[in-house]
Amino acid sequence: MLRSFWIGSASTTKTVIPELSGLYEQNNDLIGWITVPGTGGGYPVMNAPEMPTYYLHHNFNREADDVGIPFAAPYCTPDSDNILIHGHNMNGRLQFGYIWNYQYPSFRQKYPIIDYKGLYEADSAYEVMAVFFAPVYKAEQEGVFKWYQYCGDMNKAQFEYYVENVKRLSLYETGVTAEYGDKLITLETCANSHDSTRLVVVARRKNAETATTGPEA
Repeated sequence: MLRSFWIGSASTTKTVIPELSGLYEQNNDLIGWITVPGTGGGYPVMNAPEMPTYYLHHNFNREADDVGIPFAAPYCTPDSDNILIHGHNMNGRLQFGYIWNYQYPSFRQKYPIIDYKGLYEADSAYEVMAVFFAPVYKAEQEGVFKWYQYCGDMNKAQFEYYVENVKRLSLYETGVTAEYGDKLITLETCANSHDSTRLVVVARRKNAETATTGPEA
């Protein structure tokens, strides 16, 4: 049986998709399931707003585990405009280590789709839109694009500013962009153990109206 539950004070319920309902019963910190090409069956995506980095060092069963599992920024929800997801870079293979391959246009050309199943959404194909390296800036730094702040729910101006800047920073043109109302996921992983640089991959949920096949000519 699928589980339904209230969202805030809304008068309607949302139902967890069948693929995730059993897992959600086990741990209701679950907000989705992500599969990056090359990583096998994928990983749960967690969100513990009261302890934002809890799953950095805990597994799905809430057991201490240095490997951890992917987790979303605390202010993201399953319905957010842009879900920012952190995953470890594990030997270039496990979790988000494999997204390093997206720095090469040939890999993106071969694997343009990342599969992300949200808690309530059946559509799971997200098309890679931008790939870039960027730091996590100090709080006092001004005049810089703090990409990690543009997630969760955004207004039209914020969304368009985010899309404009990630496209500007992208290592190459993908031929994919997004308009306000589209759903995004932003994957990030550590790029350098000596500083705060991250490798960032932004993908847009694919649908019939926005589908593309590759980079623009």
